[in-house]
Amino acid sequence: MYYLPKSRRVVNLEHLPYPVMPALTPASAQSMVQDLLTHHGHDETSRAEMRANMAAMASQFQAQMRQNAVEPPTEQRDARPLTDAIVGTWTSAFMTVTFAADGTATSTAPNGRRTTGRWSVDAQGQLHAGIAGHANVGQAWISGTTLTISEGGMGLTFERSGS
Repeated sequence: MYYLPKSRRVVNLEHLPYPVMPALTPASAQSMVQDLLTHHGHDETSRAEMRANMAAMASQFQAQMRQNAVEPPTEQRDARPLTDAIVGTWTSAFMTVTFAADGTATSTAPNGRRTTGRWSVDAQGQLHAGIAGHANVGQAWISGTTLTISEGGMGLTFERSGS
């Protein structure tokens, strides 16, 4: 921030670069959130640094979700129908989801809270899933051991757990 000291008028605001953050993985995301929740600094500098770290994490998360929403080429995707390939347990930094063959979906948050919903794939190939208590509709694909669910230009990735 630039200001005129005598008049105390702000004449320019400049956005500083975000602090360097570690790669966003389930472990690093949980660690950053835990650090933010247990942060007890009460001075203005400490609070400003905490806000800057939160903004950096949010910016990194949004950029990664926009990148995740880009569908890979068909030859890199699982050739099986989504209704078959999606069955199993999938984990992200924010939750674990199990898609059962009977059409039930169970999501578990990092705090252990579990919710159950239904899932299906419509004729256009869109995934309809009740995950974390919300009705979600979006594109979904599997590439290797990664499930991506894309809604509104944002994609969340999950890694297959177990076999």
